[in-house]
Amino acid sequence: MNEVEKRVVEIAEGKLQELLAAAKTETIRTKLNNLSEVCKRLVLAKQPLTVPSVFDAYVATYQAKDQALAQQSIRNKRDGANPYHALYQAWRSSSEVLRKRPHSRRALANGELVAAVDIDAVKDPDDRHSMRMMAIEIRSLKARLNALQTLDGSRVIKVVGAGNEREQRSFALANNLSLNEAELAALREFIDERKMASKQLRVEENGSVVDRRERVFADPGFVTAVSKIVRSYTLT
Repeated sequence: MNEVEKRVVEIAEGKLQELLAAAKTETIRTKLNNLSEVCKRLVLAKQPLTVPSVFDAYVATYQAKDQALAQQSIRNKRDGANPYHALYQAWRSSSEVLRKRPHSRRALANGELVAAVDIDAVKDPDDRHSMRMMAIEIRSLKARLNALQTLDGSRVIKVVGAGNEREQRSFALANNLSLNEAELAALREFIDERKMASKQLRVEENGSVVDRRERVFADPGFVTAVSKIVRSYTLT
């Protein structure tokens, strides 16, 4: 597996471990492990992950009666209480990331996930507008995240005081990279679920952003990273 494949598999398997810990019976844990193996095989084969395709692969692989899993068990949400559906959704998000059509490096501007030419090709005007707005926000946020990463993940704070020349340069860099109120407000608005919904977008459990047609606009972990930055400014 390449690095991207390893990362998305790691995220999906992390969800599996979470569901296994919450499972009440060994039978549920066995079925969850089986379902995860089936989904993983389909994802790494770059095959579309749909409820019918997963169900067919499951039935073909696990035929024992005590391991049987109904198609509706994979499909139904049950108000978030269905572990099989939750696991399927985690693997489906991973599948979307791996199956995105790759673009040449020259086709994408710095910080972009989707080429402008592909956005222009979207026929639905509402979807096209949502994609353009999201592309602008993601490009801006990635630029800020890249700048903050130069601080090795440390919380950015205002610092003053004496020190040698090297320390003073470090202080100046930290102060320059601190977010002002307007920038912090922009981050808060970006991760606001109501604003996402108004643009026909939603945040998946793995921190990625998808539209109503399940197209991925931000990779797994992106929204989580933005949320951590916002929370770091609320610490006292």
